Amino acid sequence: MKRLWLGVGILLALMAAGFWAADYAGRIHGEISGVLEDASRAALEEDWQQAVALGKQAREKWEKNRGVTAALSDHTVLDEIDAGFARLEVYGRDRHPTDFAAQSGALARQVEALGEGHRLSLSNLL
Repeated sequence: MKRLWLGVGILLALMAAGFWAADYAGRIHGEISGVLEDASRAALEEDWQQAVALGKQAREKWEKNRGVTAALSDHTVLDEIDAGFARLEVYGRDRHPTDFAAQSGALARQVEALGEGHRLSLSNLL
């Protein structure tokens, strides 16, 4: 009987960890995506100080949480996002508003999709 309860306890702990990971991924990636969308708007308005600062803020959040994301996700997507942040930095430094806005928007979609992939939903279960 003890083994049964131990097994149930382990399963419940794993389920709780899965729910936490799904919530964490959705929350943090949603925040990063929002900051990138704001950076895109600022670039189109040619507010470079704000656009570059928001791009840097998004990258710092991404790098701070990359370890947890790497434990939960395919690394190919993570490498693509890292490359996108590198391009974003160049576009910001060279003041290319259209390229910066497009790259920022693309990164926002990639990061958001990464978070969506971890959410508990019917489409993710099927």
